[in-house]
Amino acid sequence: MWVEDYEHVIDFQGRRYLVIYATGPWGLLSGMAAQRQYHWVDGEATAWEIVERLFALAGFRASTKSGEYSRELGTLKPPILIHPGQDLRGAVLAALSKVPDFVYWEGSTPYLKELTTSEASD
Repeated sequence: MWVEDYEHVIDFQGRRYLVIYATGPWGLLSGMAAQRQYHWVDGEATAWEIVERLFALAGFRASTKSGEYSRELGTLKPPILIHPGQDLRGAVLAALSKVPDFVYWEGSTPYLKELTTSEASD
């Protein structure tokens, strides 16, 4: 979590509170926008390369663990168009919509993984 703001509050009974406003990595990506257009034509870059680049724009280093990611992540080369001003969360999710993988976070590192049939989808 990243602290965005804080507030010192005193209620009507004189109790004091410190309210911390924080966001997670998806919140950070939602608040960041592509500064220019990014365009990958069909066959130019793999889904992994595209997602890795989008995370890098936000300062994150995407990763995978051996055997957890799908074959499509490293072989599918989909066409993707990211417009200037588009939030990076939406851009990452658009790129991931082409493959069966999803993102989970360990600290500030996004990992890509394909769910197996024995794992819950949530």
